[in-house]
Amino acid sequence: MNLIVKIGLGVAIAIIFPLMVGLGTEAFYPAPKDPYQKCQELLPAAEEKMNPEQDPSYKKCTDEAQKAMDVYNRNVFIPITIIGFAAIAVGALYTAEAWGPVSPGLVFGGLFTILYGAGRSFTAVDKRWLFLELVVVLVGLIIVTQRYLKRDNKV
Repeated sequence: MNLIVKIGLGVAIAIIFPLMVGLGTEAFYPAPKDPYQKCQELLPAAEEKMNPEQDPSYKKCTDEAQKAMDVYNRNVFIPITIIGFAAIAVGALYTAEAWGPVSPGLVFGGLFTILYGAGRSFTAVDKRWLFLELVVVLVGLIIVTQRYLKRDNKV
């Protein structure tokens, strides 16, 4: 029963951490309105035509709203990735064995946070930046893993 509780607590931390980061980002740096929401008042006129995208005013509105959303997604992807990586590093290197499920919870929560940041910015950020981000994260993970294994072998 004790193992089930530890697994449950680790999973809870792994789920709550990325939710906290996502909601915290939204609370302190709100996203612009979704292009569909922002341009909804133009939709009835655009729907009279076969395709709303053919209406120049509707298309212009959605394009401008999408650009604002892309800028927002670019602005949040690096900080979210840094927070996710920091959670992985803290979970692997700086939590004591006595903390039990906190370490794996932070490691998996950090991983899910990085996935959230990359997924959110996938269409907004140049793929070279995403590649560079993942290269940096991979190198960091290799260093963290090496230090974790050295620390673990000393105990």
